[in-house]
Order: sequence, then structure tokens, then C-alpha cells
Amino acid sequence: MKKMILSVFALTVMATVSYAQNASQQTAPAPAAQTDQQTAQEKKTPVDANNLPAAVKKAMAADEYKEWKLVSGWQIEGATPYYVLELQKGEERRTVKLDSTGKAL
Repeated sequence: MKKMILSVFALTVMATVSYAQNASQQTAPAPAAQTDQQTAQEKKTPVDANNLPAAVKKAMAADEYKEWKLVSGWQIEGATPYYVLELQKGEERRTVKLDSTGKAL
């Protein structure tokens, strides 16, 4: 009888520990939730080619991007401001992120 009671007690303890681990994993914030919080803190403003900083324009004129046409662009203002530029060359599209000094991110 003692062995049976000890076995039931051991199973109960293991089930409780297992449930506690599952519950703690479910309450942890998902990475997507963190991304949503980051984007909520960032301000996204449309920008055209004429309003880009000189350093970004210079980077766009470099050999790597000179054949690409700016389709749309956004200035992202947050902890570190940067620019998201959507480029097109023929049928091919590409998105580039540049900081305010023209450096690719």
C-alpha cells in the first residue's frame, strides 16, 4: 500500500512540474509581439527621391544602385533613423535599407 501511495504522489508531482513548465512557456511574449512593439515606436514617413539626404543620394548613384529606379521610399524614425527604399530594374524588385549616411544596413 505504501508503494502505491508513493507512486501516486510521484506521478502527481511530475504532472504538476510538467504543467508549470508548459504554462510558463505559453505566457512568454512571442518574437512577433516584440516586433510589433518596435514598429509601434517607429514612425514611417513616405519620402521621394528629391527629399533624400545627400549621403543617401550619393549611395544611390554608386555602381551598385545606379541602374535601379526608386519606386517608393520611407524614412523610418526611431532609435536610429534609416531609409527603406524599394528599387526596380526591369521586372526585378529590391528593397534596400540605408542609414542617413548612406551606409547599407
